[in-house]
Amino acid sequence: MLADAEGGRRIAAWIEAERPERFTARDVRRHNWSGLQEQADVAAALDWLAVRGWVREAAPERRSGRPSDVYLVNPRLRERP
Repeated sequence: MLADAEGGRRIAAWIEAERPERFTARDVRRHNWSGLQEQADVAAALDWLAVRGWVREAAPERRSGRPSDVYLVNPRLRERP
């Protein structure tokens, strides 16, 4: 649980700095942050953020191949100065 919160806070800081509208779990893993390199760790951190209203998982896109885990950022967060 502590690792989920730490990872969630790291992703939250990135969201505040970059202000993305959407991103994938793979985008988070590409940063190669300590504790957020494994898919399960990233998923747990994103779940932690989802419970707090920062992100929500988007509906999977209908296309061939494996669907990406796409997350939408709460628009209110992008309105902050």
